[in-house]
Amino acid sequence: TRSVKAYELFLQARALVKQADRTGDSSLYDQMLETLKQAIDEDPTFGKAHFSVALFWRGRLELTRQAAKSNSLTLAERYAEFDKAIALAIRHAHNDIERLRYEYLRAWVALDWSLALEKIIAFSEARPAEGCIDLGGVAIRLQRKDIGELAVRNCIEAGKVDIELLQDAVTMSHRVNIDEPIAARLYRANRTRIKNNMAASYQFHRALLWDGEVELARELLPALRSGKGINYRMPILRQACAEGDLDTAREFYELVMTADGDDASSIGEKWLSSQMTGRFDVAEELLRHLDQPDTVFALSSWMYYPQFDPRPYQNLMDMLARNGIEPATPRRETFACPTGVLEP
Repeated sequence: TRSVKAYELFLQARALVKQADRTGDSSLYDQMLETLKQAIDEDPTFGKAHFSVALFWRGRLELTRQAAKSNSLTLAERYAEFDKAIALAIRHAHNDIERLRYEYLRAWVALDWSLALEKIIAFSEARPAEGCIDLGGVAIRLQRKDIGELAVRNCIEAGKVDIELLQDAVTMSHRVNIDEPIAARLYRANRTRIKNNMAASYQFHRALLWDGEVELARELLPALRSGKGINYRMPILRQACAEGDLDTAREFYELVMTADGDDASSIGEKWLSSQMTGRFDVAEELLRHLDQPDTVFALSSWMYYPQFDPRPYQNLMDMLARNGIEPATPRRETFACPTGVLEP
């Protein structure tokens, strides 16, 4: 953009995202959206601002995301907002490289995953740091370990500057199932940066447990306890299962399952908790309502989790077949509670 005011507002919006990651306050995402709208009012041809708006709405379609709980629009209205924003981003892209990323996102949400893979690979070759998170997300769902390992390496390198990319590197590492665990090494080298960021603490805590680093993971609990909702309940439940503390695991499972609210964040937390404690039937039914033609994209969000099994959901399986994807065998959390011991 040539508008100084528009660019300043865009930077303010990015700062709100970083503040949300640091504090765990998801209401800041809505403030970010309003700031982006102001930037677009200043310059309606600001492609990056339109893309950021599209990312906001993508986050409300991928219902595993905690941020999805902070907006009350219907699913159809969210799709409409996304479609409008991504079309404007593509139209006003600053150059062909940026357009590749925007076209990737449109193809991804449209469930044309072969095209999405082609676009994000091309973008990542030109801009490995900017593309590593999306590249990893595609690799995980398409079961492309080679591409996933590349995404992890790119995010580790970029994470020397940006903590968000570092946390995504460790998150992707166990989902890609890379050969060498990396969470402990990266945590020890970046303790202070991680502990000062709620989102990074949350992601590193889980990654450390996946890698069997139970004691290191425990270091992050004090900071996580100061968070809200999923930012403190899930880590305590995970740690309890990892340590065999079944009384605490039972207490926090019941706390999660009796919590008020049926928003996306609440459903995701209940699904994760049920999977971790071996209540697989409960977990399966929690997502049943998403196995509809208009909500398959939302259901596909759970494919980011190694423990998710898509086979009970026919509409999702049909979509995967259209994309030539054979579902992987689910991998249960390495730190999960023993199956059956927490049954009432």
